[in-house]
Amino acid sequence: MLIQRADIFDNQHNQKALLKSALDNSPVGIILTDINGQLHLINPAMLEMLSYHDVESRPPPNICDIIWTKDRVKWQEAIQQLHNGDPSQKRRDINLNSQSGQQIPCAFSSTIICDSAGNPEQILHHFTDLREHQQAAKHLQFLYVMEMINLTIRNEPDLTTMINRVLDEVLTIFSCDRAWLVHPCDPDQSYWRVPMERTLEKWPGAGNLSSDIPMDEETASLFRKVLETDGPLRFDHKHNPLTEQISKTYQIKAQMVETIRPNRSRPWILGIHHCEKNHLFSAAEMELFDGITRRIGDALNNLLSLRDLKESEERHRLLYETMAEGVIYQQADGKIIAANPSAARITGLPIKQLIGLNSIDPYGMAIHEDGTPFPTSEHPNKVALQNDTPMKGCVMGLFHPQTKKYRWILINAMPKVSSDGLPADHVYTTFTDITDHKRTQQALSSEKERALVTLHSIGDGVISTDATGRIEYLNPVAKLLTGWDTLGAVGQPLEKIFRIVDEESAAPLPSPAIHCLIEGEAITSQSHTVLVSTSGEEYVIKYSAAPIRNDDQKVKGVVLTFSDMTDARRLTREITHQATHDSLTNLINRAEFESRVRRVIESAQLEQSENAICYLDLDQFKLVNDACGHIAGDEFLRQLSRSLQQSIRQTDTLARLGGDEFGLLMEGCSLDNAINVAKELLRQVDEFQFNWQGKQFNVSVSIGLVQINEVGDSYTNLLGAADTACYLAKEHGGNRIHIHQTDDKEMAERHGEMQWASYIPFALERNRFQLFAQPIIPLSPEGSNKLHYEILLRMESGEGKLIPPGLFLPAAERYNLSSRIDRWVIEATFKWLSEHPDHVDNLHLCAINLSGLSLGDNAFLQFVVKQLEQSRLPAEKICFEITETAAISNLMNATIFISTLKEAGCLFALDDFGSGLSSFAYLKNLPVDFLKIDGIFVKDMLEDPLDFAMVKSINEIGKVMGKQTIAEFVESAEILEKLREIGVDCAQGYHTGKPAPIDEML
Repeated sequence: MLIQRADIFDNQHNQKALLKSALDNSPVGIILTDINGQLHLINPAMLEMLSYHDVESRPPPNICDIIWTKDRVKWQEAIQQLHNGDPSQKRRDINLNSQSGQQIPCAFSSTIICDSAGNPEQILHHFTDLREHQQAAKHLQFLYVMEMINLTIRNEPDLTTMINRVLDEVLTIFSCDRAWLVHPCDPDQSYWRVPMERTLEKWPGAGNLSSDIPMDEETASLFRKVLETDGPLRFDHKHNPLTEQISKTYQIKAQMVETIRPNRSRPWILGIHHCEKNHLFSAAEMELFDGITRRIGDALNNLLSLRDLKESEERHRLLYETMAEGVIYQQADGKIIAANPSAARITGLPIKQLIGLNSIDPYGMAIHEDGTPFPTSEHPNKVALQNDTPMKGCVMGLFHPQTKKYRWILINAMPKVSSDGLPADHVYTTFTDITDHKRTQQALSSEKERALVTLHSIGDGVISTDATGRIEYLNPVAKLLTGWDTLGAVGQPLEKIFRIVDEESAAPLPSPAIHCLIEGEAITSQSHTVLVSTSGEEYVIKYSAAPIRNDDQKVKGVVLTFSDMTDARRLTREITHQATHDSLTNLINRAEFESRVRRVIESAQLEQSENAICYLDLDQFKLVNDACGHIAGDEFLRQLSRSLQQSIRQTDTLARLGGDEFGLLMEGCSLDNAINVAKELLRQVDEFQFNWQGKQFNVSVSIGLVQINEVGDSYTNLLGAADTACYLAKEHGGNRIHIHQTDDKEMAERHGEMQWASYIPFALERNRFQLFAQPIIPLSPEGSNKLHYEILLRMESGEGKLIPPGLFLPAAERYNLSSRIDRWVIEATFKWLSEHPDHVDNLHLCAINLSGLSLGDNAFLQFVVKQLEQSRLPAEKICFEITETAAISNLMNATIFISTLKEAGCLFALDDFGSGLSSFAYLKNLPVDFLKIDGIFVKDMLEDPLDFAMVKSINEIGKVMGKQTIAEFVESAEILEKLREIGVDCAQGYHTGKPAPIDEML
């Protein structure tokens, strides 16, 4: 509304006074500002609304600073609309910021005041505090919601239906996606359950209702927090953020939960949550949710109490109808007015017939236990009414009209005292059928007689005691072993009669009766228990003791049984000794040695102790067997074993591992001490003399020493290292000690060879070898232009990689596997050549290497001859290469081998010629066709005059003897040219051609 200033302020003084009075007395907050929002005037109601009670404290100079931060944009839009000519004074809602920072909801309207010329000069703002209005509305809403909940609870007496209806109301009230109950709410359980849940259609239940959901650590933590909080707890991105796992698993964006604590049940949790919006639950929503939760808790208590009452009544009814005991209710005159089904079953009279009778014995045929009549006047119900006292434990024989037999019953009668203190006018009588019990008692009596006969005849000792541990009974075996008779033993403490001690220490052992009586548990003896009789005789025994309990499960005594294990223990020891010791030397055997070493390995890792083992191998023991026979050899080992045991410590273990090999385990022994022990063993063996039938023998020993903590936790690795160290000691001449070191290159090489030695047979069986070939070229124009090459070998690893021969052939030589490899190469090469006849036509020579082991094997020679015959290859195209060293060390065998195959047409080459010490001296005795000059001379012949002289000399001598020469390791054109100058016939090396798969020779 636009107001002309001249129209309003005719009398300036009166107007100011009037305006001040209106402002001071207005219940509405009023602020007068200029066009830019600067405060000119603010009335007391506005100051009170903004909490500026102190005279010295003043509001901010601009009205925008009073507006709540989030509403300032809305405020500026409203003022801008006013400036744009919108005269509307319609009410708008906005939040103000009080001096204390509190958010104040208000309704406001603004009016522009113009000057005399009609130009906007000031703005008048009216603010109405809405807090009381909102509080009243909130309270009305709370009352309305609670009335809805109360109506639902009152109209649904069934627990499940009531809760489901309430959850539907909660779902609507809070406009959420799910409302649910969780039970049980025990974070220590392994599962939780959602027994009831209501959801919107587009958000089906997150869990399978009423099924067990695993309780993970995060869910348990959330449950604990909820259970420890009194009142509602909200979970959203601002308050108690949920973990990503819980939020994703159960589709929760915002959640509010509270614990319901019924009086007769474990806590429940009521919860609501939103699935797609990050809702922030307000304080009003939390208050409303708290009220609903508490009302549900009250309803649960009422319904649970009602349910408990109904269940109790049902239980009593079922108990009355299903109990095994008969129950009747009689008046003072004895008339039966009620009876349960068991009463009819036991008496043999239907319930309808029982009611109205004066006794359960209508025939008057009841009897006492001794068979005398049991008159009605003596019935327990009669006596209880007459004496006004309960009657318990009366036994009666009752005639059963259906079976025509007596049934024994146990009767209890309880008079019902009237409320006015007068004598009892009713009696409750219960009776139990004990017929089977009576039969059982009779059977037990007979069984007891049989048990006594059995106890007297069994081979084990049996003693029984009372609850104080004093003897009540001994059977004949117990008397024999303890030395006590029944008269002297009964009444004595068990520990006096049954004296037991530890077999090894002879220390007294506690009485087994004490343990059974105190702990109430059975006990079985440990090993090494000895019973001492009155005469001092000792028996190794095995015993067991168990408590004897009465019907109330209280311990009333102990029964002890024990067996004489003396002979069995002696036999067991003998068997154990035989199983763990070597029958010849009586030393520990290999299996027991392994067991003890494994135990030390385990303890060394835990205790960081120092330990060591030695592997001993006699050097010349074979001489004793060969010279005097195995009987002498066995006696030698027995005497030497006794001698060796004198050189070791008491804590050490000496074992015979087999043949003339021994093992020594040194526990708690440093390396220096272990070396000293090994030296003493070395000395002891060296000084040991064995005499047999006038012959005297001396031997030495090779020792491999290994520290246990160096090799690791594997017995196999440990013994392998010791064995290898011993082998190296023997290889270096014997009579010495080789100490395993982690950086021992020789040991590492030997270990590597052992690994290859284990893999080579596997590779041979699975054909994991490949043939390669390297060309050999002529150096003179007169040389053949046909193919000439040497067969080489590669082995495939488990990963398919090719392994060069330099890695595995040394192991094959050392472990006698080279002959098997030679067989494979010959067979594979001959097969390949046979499959390529055109290639054979163009072939000059195919050279195949042979090991020294093959040269001395007559069976191998026959194998080669047979392969030549079967393959039908031209023998003159096959050249076998043998090393100079192998030929010289097996000169006679090599000569026979070469001569035999040369008669068949094969050629021979002497490989690595020049590396031996007597090459030229032996050359004339070997009928070879080629000399292969060792590459160690060829590769450096241009730089080393001595190497050049060796190559030249070998070539010249070969020519003199009519043999062709082949130079190896030809790696450059310069070397090739120099070899051609001095007249070498052929060359082989990387310069003339690298090794390649044999198929590339085609």
